[in-house]
Amino acid sequence: MGSIVLTGDTSGTITVSAPAVAGVNTLTLPASTGVFDVFPSGTRMAFQQTAAPTGWTKDTTAALNDSAIRLTTGTAATGGDVAFETAFADQSTSATTLSIAQIPSHTHTYTKFPAYAANAYAYGNGAQAQTNNTGATGGGGSHVHSVDLNVKFYDFIIASKD
Repeated sequence: MGSIVLTGDTSGTITVSAPAVAGVNTLTLPASTGVFDVFPSGTRMAFQQTAAPTGWTKDTTAALNDSAIRLTTGTAATGGDVAFETAFADQSTSATTLSIAQIPSHTHTYTKFPAYAANAYAYGNGAQAQTNNTGATGGGGSHVHSVDLNVKFYDFIIASKD
């Protein structure tokens, strides 16, 4: 890579010689200010700092506070109405106890042979098996589903070029 060389003249033109940058080698410096400004006035940009840099004004519009940045390939827009910290806070469901109507219909049965006829069918003695239902079980307690959406983030400001 070659070196970048800046040369200027009294007309206010600075020439940038940069062999690695094909086709871009002249910048015009406005003679009135003596500063070449890369960003035109009104340009908006995000900065990861608390204060806007010199020459920029921080946008303090209340609607920007506690919002997320969304990338788009379409037209830039705004939307939503839930604050970032609210949407991504620890979200838990209320304690819930299922009612009988919410439990799928089912039965629990078991077969019991009389104690004296453990091998009743094997010996053909005609002892009858008994089909019984189990008693209800469970403590009737409730449970909670916790969802932690406390996403890690970095704060940015938006500032406009003066």
